[in-house]
Amino acid sequence: MDEERLEPKITPNLQDQLFSLKDESMHDSFQANIAAADALTLLLHNQHAICAAIEEVTTWLSNNGARNSAVNAVTAMETLDRNAQGITDAILRLRQS
Repeated sequence: MDEERLEPKITPNLQDQLFSLKDESMHDSFQANIAAADALTLLLHNQHAICAAIEEVTTWLSNNGARNSAVNAVTAMETLDRNAQGITDAILRLRQS
């Protein structure tokens, strides 16, 4: 027996529904990107605040003879700065997509 092959028929109504789903999906993706970029922006602000606090502690350590601890604090600040650039890059990519 020959099996009859059924091809799906896309009616104008179904086509409109498919485009509507695609538009909703793109909108949801856009909204998700905005939410992620906003959250990363808040984390970036926290990153800067932590770095400023460590800088203050580093100054105090240096002025009070704790040179090794001050060097470690500087290393921590460098790491925060390096990571802040990565967060900034991610924010820009999300906002552009």
